[in-house]
Amino acid sequence: MKFGIEGAIIISRLFHLLTFFFLLLLLFRIDFLGFLYLTGLLVIGGFLYYEHSLIKPQDLSKINKAFFTVNGYISLVFFSVVLLDRLL
Repeated sequence: MKFGIEGAIIISRLFHLLTFFFLLLLLFRIDFLGFLYLTGLLVIGGFLYYEHSLIKPQDLSKINKAFFTVNGYISLVFFSVVLLDRLL
């Protein structure tokens, strides 16, 4: 492994921070996004934090839960808040 487990976790955190930042930028670029989107974005931030709290360099046993389950919830929240902000 080129970066090792700890390096991969750090890279993952950096990319999730970038993702959160770019999702926040969408709030200012798309005019129909508002309070619901911002609320959903805070929920997504909580999910990303939870996802990273599950994974430790010495214990990768919860990686499936972190990757598949939590990311599934993130996608549902994102879709829902964008749709609701658009419809309302």
